[in-house]
Amino acid sequence: MSDISLKEKYPEFFNSNSDLSCGPGWHLLIDGICRIAEKQKCHFHLFQVKQKFRGLRIHYDTNNLVVKGAIELAEFISFYTCEFCGNKGFSCCKGGWYATMCEDCKEKKGYIENKINIE
Repeated sequence: MSDISLKEKYPEFFNSNSDLSCGPGWHLLIDGICRIAEKQKCHFHLFQVKQKFRGLRIHYDTNNLVVKGAIELAEFISFYTCEFCGNKGFSCCKGGWYATMCEDCKEKKGYIENKINIE
């Protein structure tokens, strides 16, 4: 699922200024949040979705506690999900840049495993 298809699928949650700049491996997490917001029939708007310090960061507007919980869960899950393919991921780094990647994506992009304990 691409950035454009998420914005096309959920035009009520995005506008032309909404910034969706994370890898495709996390699009399923964002899709899940939008599906929950649809079912809740609540006010919800995504301003910015990005990767920061290995994890998904979502800037949004809603007062719905179910949607807020889904966002918190997606942000947590992103630390264990490859940003590029959606497979199980782990902390990687390259020249001061950090990302969550699977073994294959890590090798393709020239990153190394960043052995940290976040549990």
